[in-house]
Amino acid sequence: MLVDLDLARRGAPALSAERQATRDRLLAAARMVFERDGFRKSRITDISHLGGLAHGGFYRYFDSKEAVLLELAEAASERLGTPFDGVTFDSDSLDDLPDLLAAGIRRYLEVFRDEARILTLLGETGHQNDRLRARSRDPRRPAVARHVEQVRRLQRRGLVDARVSPEITVFALVGMLEQFAERWLVDGTVAGDLDVAVTQLTRMCLHALRLDEPPRTPVTTRS
Repeated sequence: MLVDLDLARRGAPALSAERQATRDRLLAAARMVFERDGFRKSRITDISHLGGLAHGGFYRYFDSKEAVLLELAEAASERLGTPFDGVTFDSDSLDDLPDLLAAGIRRYLEVFRDEARILTLLGETGHQNDRLRARSRDPRRPAVARHVEQVRRLQRRGLVDARVSPEITVFALVGMLEQFAERWLVDGTVAGDLDVAVTQLTRMCLHALRLDEPPRTPVTTRS
């Protein structure tokens, strides 16, 4: 069964504080069970007991374990965002752009690392994986489109080379960073150090924008 989480949220009545706390416990329990046992081998009984409920109590909050995984994965996807979240392209100058890019890429990789197990388990849910993946990677998603428009504005101000295609460049860079994170943190086909990865990926992004300047100082994730 394909669960429409948006529809469910819009149509569901608000839960009491007690029921919301129980639901949150089930989500936390499901995450622990999924990460420990995988999706296919996980059991609703284990999730329910870990969440402090009898087996049947689970169904007062979720229709299936697929629905739980999709909600966990959707929350993880929202936390992940894009590698350029937090990067401001609207400054009067681009002096701080290398450090902002590095901070954004670092944040993205750190969150991806924390959420990689849940996102990987989507492959075990069949066609529902396609639904969430299409939603999180839709090239028309507002977050990425916003970055494209910001680069266009910089071009109009003469701060970015006019030969750069904002749309092609931004989508290509986001896709590259997403694929790198998956190959490195999920598949393990790439070996690397976080600091080295951040530095190299930042330089590649700057080069694509024709702004070849490495970060001046080590950076940390900005809240």
